[in-house]
Amino acid sequence: MTEEDTQLLAVFEDRMHELIRLCDARLLRLKELQATLEAKEEVIRQSKQDYEDLQAKYNTMLTARLITANVAEVAEARKRVSRLIEEVDKCMKLIKE
Repeated sequence: MTEEDTQLLAVFEDRMHELIRLCDARLLRLKELQATLEAKEEVIRQSKQDYEDLQAKYNTMLTARLITANVAEVAEARKRVSRLIEEVDKCMKLIKE
């Protein structure tokens, strides 16, 4: 092996070591990014779960509000029916007299 071959081999080895260091650095960065991605995906998953819980609570409250409104309507209807019955009773008393 000549002097030039030895120098080329030394340069090649240095560049290979540099390439390996760069690859290791990139792998480390990739692992960091994957960890960050997993954390963000967990936050998104939790946010979706919170949204679904809030949506269910909203639907429950909306249903309760509708039922409450219907109860008020039923009470109003009962009052009207009671008034009508009272008027009918008055009319029947007048007819009997």
